[in-house]
Amino acid sequence: MSATAYPFAVLRDVSVSKNDFIARIGPGIHDKHALMREVGAKLQFPSYFKGNSWDAFSDWLRDLSWIGNSRILLLHEGTPHLPRKELLTYLSIAFYAIESHAEEKRALVVAFPEQTRALLDAWSGYKP
Repeated sequence: MSATAYPFAVLRDVSVSKNDFIARIGPGIHDKHALMREVGAKLQFPSYFKGNSWDAFSDWLRDLSWIGNSRILLLHEGTPHLPRKELLTYLSIAFYAIESHAEEKRALVVAFPEQTRALLDAWSGYKP
């Protein structure tokens, strides 16, 4: 993940339009499998995705070809309560998915509440 630009939006600053695909991730995620299952369900990953592999999760998050909207909002209502290594893995996957969709001329917006930015900054190595 880049240490020069913060790739995630602040939840309260995200404007929503009627043409956006919206996936809201509720608070209270306490393990990587629950996170992958929740994100997968909200983004309508194929039913055979079981949330067991970061590699498969990354592939599906970078694809999303079944969603026809040109802007996809992945809105976290809380920071996932994961061990540092797993949270950093998720953030890296999300970062690369954002970049991947930008290359395809579509937007994936990943947002977290404002109060989580300091934690994400500290853990990701971001220096404002």
